[in-house]
Amino acid sequence: MESWLSIVTVFLVSLAAALAGLGLLLVLPRKADNRRVPLLDAATPETLFLFDGEILVDASPTARALIAGSSLRGPPWQRLMAFLVRHFPDIEDRLRTLPEEGRLVLEAGQGGALTPLAVVAELRSGLVQIRLTDPDADRSAAVDPLTQRATAEELELLRATVGLTPHPVWVQNAAQEVIWCNGSYLGLAVHGGQELSWPLPKLFRLEQQRQQRIRLVPPGKAPLWFEVVTAPLEDGVIAFAQPIDDLVQAEGTLREFTQTLTKTFASLPIGLAIFDRQRKLALFNPALADLTTLVPEFLIGHPTLFDFLNQLRDRQMIPEPKDFASWRKRLTDLEKASSIGQFDEHWNLPGGQTFRVLGRPHPEGALALLFEDVTLQMSQTRRDRANVELGQAIVDSVSDAVAVFGPGGDLVLTNAAYAATWNHDPMEVFTGGLHDIGELALFWRNLSSSTPAWTEIEEVVRGKVPAPAAGWPIRLQDGRGLLCRVVSLTGGATMVEFSLATQAEIAPVEEFGSPLPFVSQRHRGMG
Repeated sequence: MESWLSIVTVFLVSLAAALAGLGLLLVLPRKADNRRVPLLDAATPETLFLFDGEILVDASPTARALIAGSSLRGPPWQRLMAFLVRHFPDIEDRLRTLPEEGRLVLEAGQGGALTPLAVVAELRSGLVQIRLTDPDADRSAAVDPLTQRATAEELELLRATVGLTPHPVWVQNAAQEVIWCNGSYLGLAVHGGQELSWPLPKLFRLEQQRQQRIRLVPPGKAPLWFEVVTAPLEDGVIAFAQPIDDLVQAEGTLREFTQTLTKTFASLPIGLAIFDRQRKLALFNPALADLTTLVPEFLIGHPTLFDFLNQLRDRQMIPEPKDFASWRKRLTDLEKASSIGQFDEHWNLPGGQTFRVLGRPHPEGALALLFEDVTLQMSQTRRDRANVELGQAIVDSVSDAVAVFGPGGDLVLTNAAYAATWNHDPMEVFTGGLHDIGELALFWRNLSSSTPAWTEIEEVVRGKVPAPAAGWPIRLQDGRGLLCRVVSLTGGATMVEFSLATQAEIAPVEEFGSPLPFVSQRHRGMG
């Protein structure tokens, strides 16, 4: 029994050892493969790159020199693609097919303008290896041929770029001598009558600042303006000049226009204050200082709209609100109304002056305030209104009904007796302000007995026939009798007067059915 137990124990131990050995056989090779990262030999003379995606894993010395010599800034993949795309425009698209194809061989420059170049790309343990070769390269050269060619191609491109630049570019040494320039600079020198010799002609006098504006005056020709930007070099500076003739001309035109506006504003009697989008005073005229009594030093300091109005308040040049909260609300309302062109107020100041203040929006969010002293106009308006009220009071004191018409036959004035006689207010019955004699004649006709008098009265008021000395007897529908007379006034105006008539004076209307010329007892002595 013990022997069988020993045999089973030995068997189980052997089986466990066999399984452990099999596991090691499966695991060890995989670990070995992971340790065998396909790095490049540092001593290889070939131009080799090893990428994991677009991340550079390793590169040969000549490959690193090729990337380091590129003027492009960025990851190695971008620098390499910038070099290869000149020879292979679809290089990146072709490399994307590498997982399916496994290996790519590209050749360029055969019989073309570019020198021959071959690219071999293949997958190595999940990494992309790119090999560059030049079939015509001299392998005995001290410098890697591909690096040398990349440098030469980039140098050629830079020379062509600078040479074809339409703006002058030049280099000055520490002695301020022009030691290099491009074709545009030489063309500018020839245009100015300069002789091309060594050292090259110096066209621009550079100052210490990095950016400056310089004017050139060629003999017998119009001045030329340039914006010159300089950059320091190890032993001198490189300068770039950009023509700005159109800009200078536009600035001159704008300056002249501003001067014209300034002179125009200076002669205006209306105060002008223009605030920019930040609500700071950007422009004002002398009349503003004269009207508001604000000192020019304060206005020149570009005060804000709030400070400007606050100063007016301190000088009692603005209507005083009841409290500060109302004052702030007034400022807000003023700005909002002015920004949409709806601010138009008359400010009655404590000193007796009256300002008309207008707010108007300007382009780009600016705001303009206009101050006009309308004290005289308002005084005249008040006097005219007082005279009108006095005249109305005088006319209302007349016992007879009176209606005055202008030269065109429009009603301009009535009195209280007229409203009482005809039982209406013309401003309520006839909408639209002044009223035509034709409308009134129809209104009167409807309230009176049938008579052709109204047609004759209308013709006299319109100036078609002269006003007769005698009048017309009229009977109203309520039985009252009126005597109507038309009197010519100065300026082509006429006055229609209605007075109460006795039964004897109104009898001709009832007896003959039509009005007869007569002279009332009241007007018999007037001739």
